[in-house]
Amino acid sequence: MELSKEDHDVLKEYLSCHFTTWWDIDSKDDLFLESWQGILDKSQTNAAMAIQTSFVKEPYRKSFSRPEAIRLELYQSFAGVIPVVYVDEVQDFEELISQLLYKGKYSDDLHKMGASFLYGKQNRFLVLSNKPYSNVSAETMGLEEQVWKERSMILRREHECTHYFTKRHYHIAKNHIHDELIADFNGLMSAMNEYKASWFLNFMGIDEEGVLSENGRFHVYVKELPSSAIPIMCNLVMQCAKHMEVWSKSKECKEMSVVQRTKLLCKQDLVFLAEHGITI
Repeated sequence: MELSKEDHDVLKEYLSCHFTTWWDIDSKDDLFLESWQGILDKSQTNAAMAIQTSFVKEPYRKSFSRPEAIRLELYQSFAGVIPVVYVDEVQDFEELISQLLYKGKYSDDLHKMGASFLYGKQNRFLVLSNKPYSNVSAETMGLEEQVWKERSMILRREHECTHYFTKRHYHIAKNHIHDELIADFNGLMSAMNEYKASWFLNFMGIDEEGVLSENGRFHVYVKELPSSAIPIMCNLVMQCAKHMEVWSKSKECKEMSVVQRTKLLCKQDLVFLAEHGITI
């Protein structure tokens, strides 16, 4: 299907790089962490209660099925220190998110969520579940159930920290394919110690023939595109992922820090990447 001029212009705009201006982090940007040391101290005895009393109004607080499986860490990420709440029980993760975001009411979207980044001017923190990442099964990943749960949590953490990095340094974090290519790359390299295009495409809901599943993540990131551009975008993503897998195995990539890799991936032109691979 050929694109009309209007659809071509929309696709061209979508594919233009939005990581254009680098910003150094303001020294005041981490002041929010000062209040977290007290919360962390309280979490040593009861992390669930420490989070609730700090961020949930009393009328919306409910008990958890396994409060002992909720823990808190001030995580030293490549994007900076960020508080992370780990919730090992799916039911408790959804309950906590409902209390934090929906005043204790259950939202139909909760079952789809595996992580939440609560970001404001005066505070920010991550809440992570160990749901199978992108609803991809352990069997598909060739792993045991518990192992995949643990790695899904790591993958989510590094994925969200990548968005935090671009938010801090480029003042932008979007539901966009470019952002997701980078975030899942960092997540996989950390959780799995390697990157496979097939894994990323499974996460997106794209099979090896380029057929899209109805419920895949890919659809979330291309809502602004006309239907005529979707097959083109799908093929472009497949080619980008394949080139990123090749690059991930290179000596050059392995010697880079996560910050260096992320900055390099941010400056890539997706069309060029799809056709020729990573450019330095």
